[in-house]
Amino acid sequence: MECGICNSVNIEQIFKKKGKDNLFYTIIKCKDCKVVQTYPRPNSTEKLYDELYFQKRTDRGYNQYFSENTKKVLLNTWKLNLKDLKFFNYESEIFKRNNNPKLLEIGCAGGFFLQYMRSRGWDVEGVEISKVMSELARENLKLKVFNINFMDFNSSSTYDCIVLWATIEHFLNPVEVFRKIYNLLSENGILIFSTCRWGWLAKIKKQNWRFMNVPEHLFFFNEKTITPILENLCLKRISYVTYGSGMTSKKNMSFFYKFFKTIADSFVKKLNRGDMMAMMFQKTKSSNNFFIYFLNAYFLSFFYF
Repeated sequence: MECGICNSVNIEQIFKKKGKDNLFYTIIKCKDCKVVQTYPRPNSTEKLYDELYFQKRTDRGYNQYFSENTKKVLLNTWKLNLKDLKFFNYESEIFKRNNNPKLLEIGCAGGFFLQYMRSRGWDVEGVEISKVMSELARENLKLKVFNINFMDFNSSSTYDCIVLWATIEHFLNPVEVFRKIYNLLSENGILIFSTCRWGWLAKIKKQNWRFMNVPEHLFFFNEKTITPILENLCLKRISYVTYGSGMTSKKNMSFFYKFFKTIADSFVKKLNRGDMMAMMFQKTKSSNNFFIYFLNAYFLSFFYF
């Protein structure tokens, strides 16, 4: 076994989980970079995201993605993420510099978020691995969406903002994804993403954790494990938020369930212990980061030698 982040072979096996393909996968943790991962990783992921993934509710997919209720829930979550991350302050500054800024969403599905950002004045594009979803986004919402794996995506443009909502955990090589994002960002460009968070809820529930979806989910990060990866690529963390108590929304929820869910969601958010997280980073110049890393190494040397 080898870590998919730092290539270390210093690996700890945590538990096994049966996937929807009826194969068993091992959940491992790298003792060096601390990232939790699914092993073995599939050679390709395209076949996992067929039409049923977006239409039939399972622990691995949506329930009628194009229903008005699903759209409302997703938009409310995204807007709240943007507010918590203080993105709208940065958006105002971006529009002062450029009245037609460009935004790319990776894993845009049917394009609901792109539609929302277009209404705010952004020039939007999307990348989506599902053929069905990309076609619907183009036909129904008249969006510019490319049906392609992001790692095969080429663009002559740079983007003022790149977004991944619950997407990075699906990629075979997250480090290469972030490296490509860095190259596609314009100067001082913004990266926003959300992902399931490996924390106390995940450790307690293990195989029964709501995001332990294998083999779709390949990497499980938290703010401590993912920040160094991005900082090493010259992306500076601006803000982050955690949310989600593990009490999922259900159809016809009782009053008491809604009440306790509201309390639990608020509690874990205030304590930064949610099992989801959203983060915002900004592109910086390589030379500046190198200087910072050099200073850190220089001063730390006094403590270790």
